[in-house]
This record gives sequence, C-alpha cells and structure tokens, in this order.
Amino acid sequence: MQSISVLKGRHAGRPIAIMGGGPSLADDLKRIPRDAVKISVNQHALYITGADYVVTLDDPTGDPVAIKMFNRVKGALIGKAEGHVDYLFDVRFWYGQSGHSAAWVGCYMGGDPVLLCGMDLYQGPKMYCEEVEDPAGAIGLKNKPLKNHVNNWRSAFSKCPNAERIRAMSGPLVDVFGIY
Repeated sequence: MQSISVLKGRHAGRPIAIMGGGPSLADDLKRIPRDAVKISVNQHALYITGADYVVTLDDPTGDPVAIKMFNRVKGALIGKAEGHVDYLFDVRFWYGQSGHSAAWVGCYMGGDPVLLCGMDLYQGPKMYCEEVEDPAGAIGLKNKPLKNHVNNWRSAFSKCPNAERIRAMSGPLVDVFGIY
C-alpha cells in the first residue's frame, strides 16, 4: 500500500473520466477521448467497462459483498481502508461521497479535463447503470432533493485542486461545471 501522494500529477494534461454509476454512463463513455484515464466511483462502472483506478471510501471489514468487490478490481484501488487498497488517502482531500473524492483524485493527478460521466445524482426512475438491488443507503440518497446533491458538488470550486478543469458530460452537474 502506497500513499496517494505518489499519484500527484501522474496524469498531468491527460483527460480523466470519473465514472459514476448513473444510467447515463454508457452514453457518456461514447464521447470521452480515447486516451482518457478511467476512474470508477466504487464498482458501478465496472459492470460496463474497465477502469485504471477505483475510488471508494468504504471499509470492507465485516462486509463480504464489499470484500468481493475489492477483490475483483483490476485497476488500482484508492481509498481509506488500510490493508484493503493500493493507494491510501493519507493527505487532505475533498471528502464527501465517493464521487466527490474521485473527482478530487482526477484533479490531484493533473487531469485536464476531468470529465464527470454517469453523474445523474439519483434522478429518474433508475438509479444505476447496472441492474442491481439498491445498496444500503442509496435510497436515502435518492430521496434527497436535487438541490442538496448539486450544492454538495458546488463545494468543488473551493476544495478541489484545479476545479476549473472539471466538466460534466451530461446531467445536472452541467449547470455547476459546464458541459464537455
């Protein structure tokens, strides 16, 4: 396990796609640059594409489903669960949900642009790009008003390195970051 600090600037100037789990992910991925570094937020994107990195804030200890997910990751795993990740968040970072942290990682790695894909913010009848039962806590996220989700993302401009490089591929975050 290494410090996330070794990843600082690693992909400077390259496009980085932050892949959320929303239903728009498949269409968004069709429009990202071919050479984009792919970062999956948790496991969702892995159901439809590969990833160079996976960012998760979950600690799998005592959770067999989470441990199974961590074990099947083919890219490098970035997170806070010591002993379960390849790169440990041991620097100050934009802490919120896993998607927020993945966007921070994309900026920290020097991504330009950092593209938010599949970030539907739990709007619409389908929550995820894959057909799964709603994981614990997701129902609570879906029941939050859209403005709460958007306001959480707005904090990027004050807490995320080089946030001006972030663009949304589609969805509600276009109003926050602009469209790619």
